[in-house]
This record gives sequence, structure tokens and C-alpha cells, in this order.
Amino acid sequence: MNSPANHDPSLPYGVTGSFGFNVAVSLLGVPAISLPLLSIDGMPVGIQVIGQMHQDEYISRISQWIVNHIDPITIGQPG
Repeated sequence: MNSPANHDPSLPYGVTGSFGFNVAVSLLGVPAISLPLLSIDGMPVGIQVIGQMHQDEYISRISQWIVNHIDPITIGQPG
């Protein structure tokens, strides 16, 4: 895990959040898609769509609908 003291130069923003948010989805083995629909002060914030086991196609269609019908939101200005 990266921390400010152990910055990985291959990650331009360093660590942008806790990996803990993925633990439940990984343990359950359910499909999840992160959609980059928000930006706060220039940093991307994902909306995560989580489905039931073996419902990959269904959440893919829901995610595509969201991307096609919901405009991204930007809060604040970078810099």
C-alpha cells in the first residue's frame, strides 16, 4: 500500500482512496464497475455499480445507461 512517505511515481495522483472499499465486493465475488462521473478539485471520484453474482451483463447495461444519461459533475477547480 502506498503512503505519502512511500510514493509510487507510476501513480500520478498517488493513493486516491482506501483499498478497503473493494474488500466486500472482492470477498463476495460479485461484479462491480467504477464509473468516473465525479471530479472534486481535479481529482477523479468513481461511482461504483455493484451487482449480484453472475449478473455481469446486467450491471454492464446499467453502467452503460448511466454513462449515456448522466452528465459528469465537477466540484471545485483544480489548482
